[in-house]
Amino acid sequence: MGDYPLVSVILPVYNREKYLATAIESVLQQTYGNLELLIVDDGSRDRSPEIIKAYAAKDKRVRFVLYKENRGVSAARNTALSMARGEWIALIDSDDAWHPERLEKLLGIVEEGVFVADDLLLCFDRDGELVPWRRRLLPSYGIKFSISDYLDIDLQVFLRKRAPAIKPLFPTHVVAGSGLQFTEGCHFAEDFEFFCHLFRAGLRLRLFSEPLYFLRLTPISLTTKENMLRNFDHIFGVYERLLAHPGFSLKEKQLLASLKERLQRDRAYLLFTWNLERKAYKEAFQVACHSPYVVARLLWSLPRSLRYRLSAKIKGGVVKS
Repeated sequence: MGDYPLVSVILPVYNREKYLATAIESVLQQTYGNLELLIVDDGSRDRSPEIIKAYAAKDKRVRFVLYKENRGVSAARNTALSMARGEWIALIDSDDAWHPERLEKLLGIVEEGVFVADDLLLCFDRDGELVPWRRRLLPSYGIKFSISDYLDIDLQVFLRKRAPAIKPLFPTHVVAGSGLQFTEGCHFAEDFEFFCHLFRAGLRLRLFSEPLYFLRLTPISLTTKENMLRNFDHIFGVYERLLAHPGFSLKEKQLLASLKERLQRDRAYLLFTWNLERKAYKEAFQVACHSPYVVARLLWSLPRSLRYRLSAKIKGGVVKS
């Protein structure tokens, strides 16, 4: 790595006028200044294009493309990838933000053969203000750091940890040399698919312990169950493509298949609860009949005493009052 490599920051945008300025400023106000901010507006119908143009007029590090029609986040990121001139590429979403020292600290631990990511700090939105809630890696995925500020993991460990959500910094030459792109038409888990191919290209992931990426939980990110059910189609498509790819080992494919099976169970339970909420009891019963996991999870979610009584009754036992 050179002393001060250029970093290309990719920011796709679609109708985010409320949060966009915060995202842009968090990048431009980094303590590490050798960066370019590549913004691709994906056909926004709000004031997002005006905001982008205003920042580009004030800071020559901002370069942008405005789509006339919405093409999806993957197409927007691919356009930015083709524009990138930096040695490293970073990703940020238009409703999130960075800690001012994020790039400086992540670049401080990079070396050949790695891509790096930090912990995510989940934040609630309060009238546009980011209100910290909790970190993501340890409570959600059980990732613990030892004495060092970082740890390196390969794809197998990444998959065993259920593919933690990350926003990494990765080397441009690996992307260009491997011809990597985001799968266009895929609107959910497209980044997970891309990261798996970074591993396949020979990189290991270096995780930094500090939460320097601020992920905003908005009403859009806290999506409805109906939207989540639609997203499962995109997720399953990602797994099918990864499992069909010849570049992954047998063990890696076994882990991918295991995650896919877990998602199928989660989808069944989500469909079951969604049908209950909309009082489609017949459909909910049919889902439960075809998925023993749904019944088991439902019983486990009941209060312990009620679970005990139901289990005893099913087995023909007697519960004393």
